[in-house]
Amino acid sequence: MTLFVMVLLASAYKENDIQWRQVFSGKAWREDPLAQQYNITGVPNQWLIDRDGKLITHKARGEKLEQLVVEALKNRSTNR
Repeated sequence: MTLFVMVLLASAYKENDIQWRQVFSGKAWREDPLAQQYNITGVPNQWLIDRDGKLITHKARGEKLEQLVVEALKNRSTNR
């Protein structure tokens, strides 16, 4: 990944207030080692993972996903 791409991505994260972890290897998603490791078969692919690395869901969308995110954030503040 070039420095230009890294700066561009960092700028987009800051500009859009993206506070969650983003993973980007600079490779096409079908060639990405993490995509292969986790058998990601399409993009976008949303995974909600708790602070301990445990998968909460990879199927939830819309309101259900929002509810799970809110719950995960509540748990985050009580588990510190």
